[in-house]
Amino acid sequence: TDITEAFEASHIDPKVQQLLRKFEKGPAKGSRKSPYTFADDGFYQTLKRRVYELLKNTPEGPSQISKKVMDGTALSFGILALLAGYFQSTLAAALAGALLAYVFC
Repeated sequence: TDITEAFEASHIDPKVQQLLRKFEKGPAKGSRKSPYTFADDGFYQTLKRRVYELLKNTPEGPSQISKKVMDGTALSFGILALLAGYFQSTLAAALAGALLAYVFC
């Protein structure tokens, strides 16, 4: 089974390609049945190199604003869930459910 497309699309870091070379057994028998090529000077490899350079300067993880929004949403869910239980409020329960769906979707 040829998984070249899946490998190339999933691994942008050139270190992975170097690691893979240690496990090569030789050229594949037969020709590939794919219209895509992954030549080093081709479009896709050039795109991967450029994207990799851009991603190196991108901070990892969520921004502080995203963290605050999610914390506020989780806190609001907790408060609404407690209010829904205490006051038997369908509206508060529906809003709590909507916030919960927002967090997980």
